Amino acid sequence: MKFKVFLINLDKSTDRLELCQNELKKYNIDFERIPGVYGKDLTTEEVETIYDESRNDKHYKKPLSLGEIGCYLSHIKCWQKIVDEKLDYAVILEDDFKLDSNFKEFESVFEQMQNWDYVRMAFSSRKVPIVKRHKITNTRDLVYYKKIPINTLAQAVSLEGAKKLLANSKTIFRPVDVDMKHYWEKEINILGIDPPLILDRYDFTSEISQMSDGKGRMSKTSIWKNLRYVLNYKIKHFFYSFIKQDLKSFCK
Repeated sequence: MKFKVFLINLDKSTDRLELCQNELKKYNIDFERIPGVYGKDLTTEEVETIYDESRNDKHYKKPLSLGEIGCYLSHIKCWQKIVDEKLDYAVILEDDFKLDSNFKEFESVFEQMQNWDYVRMAFSSRKVPIVKRHKITNTRDLVYYKKIPINTLAQAVSLEGAKKLLANSKTIFRPVDVDMKHYWEKEINILGIDPPLILDRYDFTSEISQMSDGKGRMSKTSIWKNLRYVLNYKIKHFFYSFIKQDLKSFCK
């Protein structure tokens, strides 16, 4: 299969790049660095082209920060490269990961899969419950989460998944990781691997994640907006959780 490992890294984050290089080299993983989009460098015109304030007001709790917009654009760059280079899939990493010692098992996992779009590869610090699982290799299960964990630390995106994501991200109005929770809007399936192949680093947080204000998103928003968002999400999540494909259908 034709695939690449992409690492999103800001130009200024040379220390993080070195740490990631060392981690990937330890396991003989070739990768391509994708320069992260620094939100504060975006022009007003660039922001207005991609950011839909009206939909943000209707469908999210608070306006997006420049950092959140830059983070989203960084992932869009990766999806576009998957399509442009006609890759079967790409593993997309932000620069705060720690590889599991058996990380290279991802190749055997994806060799056993078909018709998938997006697979989370990372541990979630919030311990989101797994509701369904299906063995894909001797050591890994394909899983559905009770709800999609927030973070875009590490994921694999297929060619078809990248096409769907690009088609449904012409404009943006929520952070990229929050948008993945609304997978039905992107017309994709989101799966997970358990045990995970990538862990969080506890000694620092990715500047990509810091840019996107992953923590504290509840601040500076009205109670009404937050309630409206939460209720709308729960209703749709409840509905779509009943019509997910059987995990076996993603296995050859």
